[in-house]
Amino acid sequence: MPSGKKLRENSLIQYESAFSLIQEFEEFFHEPIHIQLVHRASLRKLNAVRIYWERTHKKLLNFLYHQKKVHDNYAGCIMKVIKTFLRYLVVYKSLPIGDYYKLFRVPKDSFNPVIISPEQLKFLITDSAFEESLSPVLRRTKDMFVFGCTVGLRYQDLISLKKTNLQSDGTAFTLMLNTRKTGTEVSIPLPAYAVEVINRLKKKVVNIFYPGLPGQISIFS
Repeated sequence: MPSGKKLRENSLIQYESAFSLIQEFEEFFHEPIHIQLVHRASLRKLNAVRIYWERTHKKLLNFLYHQKKVHDNYAGCIMKVIKTFLRYLVVYKSLPIGDYYKLFRVPKDSFNPVIISPEQLKFLITDSAFEESLSPVLRRTKDMFVFGCTVGLRYQDLISLKKTNLQSDGTAFTLMLNTRKTGTEVSIPLPAYAVEVINRLKKKVVNIFYPGLPGQISIFS
């Protein structure tokens, strides 16, 4: 990355997904995407290239929405990867392809976050009658939700927790990790009920986030 940090594994997965979708796009329309050089091009040529990229951008978004049935967030991720690649060609490969990629619209979801109150979280933690009314799968899901609300980690950090992130001084437990997005070192003291969640789930093979796959959250396995 320009900052000197190594690319995260999730970034590589996004690049591979974007490349795969572009290949599908080209096969679907039986037409490759052309990256044209515009060095010393005439005004007519420049306009033609600009119109080409505008149409390709619109065509690609229609393909993502109508053929692949993706939502705004995913379409936005794909467009960001394409913009990053085209900028790479300009900045690092010195290819005169123009800066039309700057006009690409990156879709964004507009949503209202759901806020859980302290009283609601306390209910999920302490109400044994409610817990008994849940199926085993919902009980595990509830436990994971409570744990996530307690530690306040981003999704990627939560699903990447390992046993080495859990430390104990003999009387209390603490989560120690470096966050993926910012690289910030985080130390999170765990209350007793969070430790109980770990103890309840650590023998479970079921993966809450990816049903049918081996457990991804190794701190619970």
